[in-house]
Amino acid sequence: MRTSPTDHVHTDEWEGGFTLLELLVVLSILVLIASITVLKFQPRSEDEIAASALQESVNILRETRAKALAARTDQAVYVDLQKRKLSSTATRQSVTFPTGDTFVLGVADAASYRRGISMVRFFPNGGSSGGAIYLRYGDHERRLRVAWLTGRVTLDAVR
Repeated sequence: MRTSPTDHVHTDEWEGGFTLLELLVVLSILVLIASITVLKFQPRSEDEIAASALQESVNILRETRAKALAARTDQAVYVDLQKRKLSSTATRQSVTFPTGDTFVLGVADAASYRRGISMVRFFPNGGSSGGAIYLRYGDHERRLRVAWLTGRVTLDAVR
């Protein structure tokens, strides 16, 4: 019996291997995972580092004020210029400001607690002792202010 050379083409048996579409889908998933990984481990810019530290500071100050109001007792936030750290005993939170030649940290109008440590105290009536924290980096300067009368915490661009 003679068979034609094309008989094997029309069989219903599955031959191993992947289709082009399957390969493209897998490749696109791998590219997506690789790009996310690269972005995640990419070093942050000075602006991002400073903005993050300042926003954390704002949150800590606001939470400490809320605790003073709720507990009806004085609460304090301390700024240690040598350690470059802002901490609250009421919330047990702290933030460390970036170090380096490009970051300059300063405190103004805050009560001196100990040598090199300043304090902003929040009172049960909502007020505070007031103060300001400055962070200068590159061409930017940001000021975090605590109003003495209202205890309101604001973050401003100085330049």
